[in-house]
Amino acid sequence: MRSLGPTLGYMLASLSLQIYIKPTDSPEYDTNDPRWLGAWWLGFLIIGFLQMLFTFPLLLFPRQLPIKNETQIKESSKNNADTSLWNDFGPSMRRLLTNPIIVGNIFAIGAIVVPIVGVSTFLPKYLEARFRQTASKANAFTGLTGQTMIMIGTFIGGVVLWKFKPRAMYVAGWTAVVDLIYCIGFTIVMNFDCNDITLEGVTFNDRQLVKL
Repeated sequence: MRSLGPTLGYMLASLSLQIYIKPTDSPEYDTNDPRWLGAWWLGFLIIGFLQMLFTFPLLLFPRQLPIKNETQIKESSKNNADTSLWNDFGPSMRRLLTNPIIVGNIFAIGAIVVPIVGVSTFLPKYLEARFRQTASKANAFTGLTGQTMIMIGTFIGGVVLWKFKPRAMYVAGWTAVVDLIYCIGFTIVMNFDCNDITLEGVTFNDRQLVKL
């Protein structure tokens, strides 16, 4: 469900960018023209309105939820008073930092999240510049392919773990293989692009330097 938000966000951006930045104007050019500026601000208004709409039901909750048994309150307060957070903080952090599985998992997640965040943020602009697509098409492609594949992969992985219950070693190995395929795929995509645009009065030499 967490990946559904970015997918809907990219689709909303795709629809918003098909509308001119000033909806009351009717320019002489369309979305395929480089001079086209989409209504990038429209998505912020829609999402802001939806956030406010879903916030109002939260205001209906009481400040304190009713508790039936007062004995449980007294026992809970007594246990909380006897337990010191700061006394347990040091030993708990020591156990976490000396656990190689947890530390390795943290570094692995960091190594995965950093490139994914970069790709998710700049992939639409990369598609625009590299393959000469409109902003609307680039956002639609990013939402329908990248984020959708993340949802499908997460769902399939959850089903496999729940059904077969593989050992941790096999799960770690499979994760490494998938990450390797992920890197190889992006390396291959980097070598694809469209042909250079032929401009009148502009030529290219062997070093791809522009001569006017």
